[in-house]
Amino acid sequence: EYVAHLKEYKNTYGDLFIPSAYKSDDGYLLGGRTANIRHGCKILTIEQKHILDQMDFLWELPADRKHGKRSFDLNKYVSEAEKYISQYGPGIPSDYVTEDGYKLGEKTGYVRRHAPLRKIIEKDYPDFDLNKTIGVQGRPKTNIIESFNDFISHIEIYKKNFGDLNIPITYVAEDGYKLGREVQKIRKDVIKMTQQQKEQLNDMGFSWKTERIQFDFDKFYEELTKYKQEYNNLLIPAKYITQEGYNLGGRVTNLRVGHIKPTSEQLKKINDLGFVWHVDTSFKFEQFYNNLVEYYTENNTVQVPRNFVTQEGYKLGKKVDTIRSGLTRLDETEKQKLTDLGFKWKIKDRVFNFNDFISRIREYKKENNTVKIPAQFVMKDGYRLGKKLYDVKSGQIKSTLEQKLSLEKEGIKFSDKWQEKFDRNFVRNKYEDEEEGVRK
Repeated sequence: EYVAHLKEYKNTYGDLFIPSAYKSDDGYLLGGRTANIRHGCKILTIEQKHILDQMDFLWELPADRKHGKRSFDLNKYVSEAEKYISQYGPGIPSDYVTEDGYKLGEKTGYVRRHAPLRKIIEKDYPDFDLNKTIGVQGRPKTNIIESFNDFISHIEIYKKNFGDLNIPITYVAEDGYKLGREVQKIRKDVIKMTQQQKEQLNDMGFSWKTERIQFDFDKFYEELTKYKQEYNNLLIPAKYITQEGYNLGGRVTNLRVGHIKPTSEQLKKINDLGFVWHVDTSFKFEQFYNNLVEYYTENNTVQVPRNFVTQEGYKLGKKVDTIRSGLTRLDETEKQKLTDLGFKWKIKDRVFNFNDFISRIREYKKENNTVKIPAQFVMKDGYRLGKKLYDVKSGQIKSTLEQKLSLEKEGIKFSDKWQEKFDRNFVRNKYEDEEEGVRK
């Protein structure tokens, strides 16, 4: 397969200067495998090396090719860097992209990290001042806001709705514009701005430093009361904001995780109101119970694998795990229903069932005509066959010599280290059998 991709690459490009990051159209990591061979990470036989030599395989890349020169157009890079320096001055930020989509910042970061590539640039472009491009110390500043007018329009809308410009970092406008993030960049001086733009923001009352919002308990309690009157519960989503712009969901979350410390009197007041400290809004017991009954009907057990998902996409295994761990709380009636169904609240370490394991290996082999099972492979019933096979081969799951021999008959290959150990045991057992025969 590797040789076939090599031939395809050579027919396309005319050589075998394969960058380490190159990936074929079908997703084959040709560059990574080639790099492993060049660095000696992949051991080849003499015959395989001979095949590569006949194809003019490059066992070591020339100096001017080692750092991706195929995908790195130096002429383009130098011309774009000179344009940026003439317009904004030295120091190209890592996330800067030109108007035509050229990732100048990313290329500059690559030049910063690779000294051989810098030597090539200094040699081929003696008039180009490389220090002005990569010589800036400290945190580079990003380019001017792509559309300052768009930013200003969102600022005006925010001020009209909330009456100030104390914009939190997490704020996102209704059209998806991440205004809070852009404001934070300006406050931290990450984004370059002209003096005229700064004056325009000052005239609007822009807050260059975030003012710490004090916790007004009376206001918070008032909004809690309104929410309960409207929805008849206090299961408040974390992102809930009232029509007046009060971030009730955020304050409730801060209270639950302990970022807000109420007094004992305040704590009693919200508890009397029915404040909910632990919320799992995604859990509905009836839905969980029905799926568990369906699983029991099909498999005659309620021991659901952790990553089992129903055909409708319901993550039953994950829900079972959260119930056992106590992250999802149930009342006594719900617990009794699960106990009557045979639900196990604590699972002991399960004994490795080799017969079941090898039957699944044979089933996989029959369907796919191979025993090269990916480590992430999970069967339809949630059995993690790939993980089990990896644990057996690595020794994390102990197996006998007879079991290993059974797996080898199916085509499973163990490491050379295990093979040497097996050969020693085989010779020792054979010698002991012969000695036993002599004694008899």
